Amino acid sequence: MFTFIRYLTFISLYIFILLSTSACVYQHKSKHYYFNKGTELLESNSYDKAIEVFNNTIQSEPSYITAYLKRGIAYEILEEFELAEKDFKRIKSFNKEIINNLIEALLNESYTVDEPIHELYDGSHYENYLCNPKTDKSIFNKALFNASIALRINKECIRAYVQMGVAYRCLKMYSKAIINFNKSIELVHKQKRQDFGKTKIIASLYIYRGYIYREMQKYDKAINDFQKAQKTAYHHFKRLFEVQNFNIIADTCREYASILLKKDKNHDAIKYCLLAGDNGKHFQPYFYNMAGHIAVKVNDYDSAIKYYTMAYKSPYHIPPPDSEYRVYCESEANSLMNRAELLIKLKKYKEGCSDLIELCNDNRFCEELNQEIKKGNCRKNE
Repeated sequence: MFTFIRYLTFISLYIFILLSTSACVYQHKSKHYYFNKGTELLESNSYDKAIEVFNNTIQSEPSYITAYLKRGIAYEILEEFELAEKDFKRIKSFNKEIINNLIEALLNESYTVDEPIHELYDGSHYENYLCNPKTDKSIFNKALFNASIALRINKECIRAYVQMGVAYRCLKMYSKAIINFNKSIELVHKQKRQDFGKTKIIASLYIYRGYIYREMQKYDKAINDFQKAQKTAYHHFKRLFEVQNFNIIADTCREYASILLKKDKNHDAIKYCLLAGDNGKHFQPYFYNMAGHIAVKVNDYDSAIKYYTMAYKSPYHIPPPDSEYRVYCESEANSLMNRAELLIKLKKYKEGCSDLIELCNDNRFCEELNQEIKKGNCRKNE
């Protein structure tokens, strides 16, 4: 009898454990089932039905933070703003780390370039600053929406402002892009942390804002931002400031100088040619010579001789290896020849012929020297 009672007790306990375990498994599956179903409905624009399903998810698991987010998004789309705000406020009551992970996942749902937007912070890759023209505009609109939701949860989320800035830039809404990058830079500066990570992010944001200003043809502001980035974290962004990638400051100055020339703003063009030369290293002689050519154009011959001399004396005459910008390299001989031609034009034969003789001794431009000898302007033994 005692054995039978023990047997019944064992069987009852086994059944209880089995039923309890099954109930837990059912509850677990039920929670995820509701959530996945709600997500499918949300993505298929069935917002009212999605809300009903998320209600079941939250009823099953009141601490399911992602369900509050998804339901809040559905309310937001339906313009039920008070209900949406209620869900976003509920999210704010969770642990800070959980909230940050939720926002990170939300922002990662939409890429505004070929890489996740957080890759922007690793600005050593120039491609991170480009907009892919083949990307559908709906991607950028989704990026804007998700970033706006992130800011409803955390109004100081730097990455959300950056994502909005990138999306607006790719949509060519430059003024809004600048506003968002201004805010992100302001927030990074406010951070108490003082480490290279902060420095790298600030420099990266300056570079990106600089590209936007450049596209807006606000070249002074673009150059200023690039210079700030160079000063802040040159070593990390070395690839953007070295000749193989045609120093972005020099390239922006070159572009601006070309526009100024078309507008006959020659003195301003000279200013930016010189600035390009100061930053362009191996391209320095090219830009100094360009400044000299413009100075000749406006009959400022003394300045032209000065700029040609700067080009000639530049230590950067050897073109960089495998650079797509080798066309902007200028030889030492060409620089000296520019000065020689101008000196002879100004009838300063002694100095001009001295330059030609030096060139001919190096087997360069001997024909030009012989022509000046025939004219009586130069002598071989001069």
